Amino acid sequence: MINFKTFGIPVQVQPFFLLIMAYIGGGSALLSEFSTENLYKVLVFVAAGFLSIIVHELGHALMMKRYGRLPQIVLHGMGGVAISTGTPFTKKQNLLVTIMGPAAQIALGLIALLIYRSIDKFPTEQSAHFVFSLCSVSLFWAVLNLIPIFPLDGGQILGTLLGDKRRKGVHIFSIVLAGGIIALLLINGQTPLFALLILGLLIFDNVKALQN
Repeated sequence: MINFKTFGIPVQVQPFFLLIMAYIGGGSALLSEFSTENLYKVLVFVAAGFLSIIVHELGHALMMKRYGRLPQIVLHGMGGVAISTGTPFTKKQNLLVTIMGPAAQIALGLIALLIYRSIDKFPTEQSAHFVFSLCSVSLFWAVLNLIPIFPLDGGQILGTLLGDKRRKGVHIFSIVLAGGIIALLLINGQTPLFALLILGLLIFDNVKALQN
């Protein structure tokens, strides 16, 4: 475990988070054909992914802090989460807390994109790869999180807008949407293991929520 504080907010980084980032950044290819150049690329991607997801969770956590909470951030195998305890947020507060995560990450991704397009020649290949990875991870992760599948940010926004009385409907919709995405991937002959795993876990979480 790696533990530290940023903006006074405790952050815990679990080892599985770093392993997943390394896998997405080309770690599997590195195992089959090791080279120093590929190792640097994987490490740079992990650093960019770490920064991007920290910014996302800080978007949530700083808004929680603004409303008097004492949040903490945990980076785990499937991404990250910002959590706090206390009385429930109002509907408006909950929406702002949820939206600020992807909003902060999109802003970071656009800044990285502007930097990448503004510099003709980076000082090193690793620096160019870092900025490109920061842009790619930030924009992809933010858009992914806005898909209305609970407990992604988009699903939480949908749940907040519909209210607690329609919570069951949110879980059913999430199961149907995630299952539909899996079906489309398989029909098109695409079987990205990590994407299928995430979607499968999302379906499991929503089925479990319905049972409870």
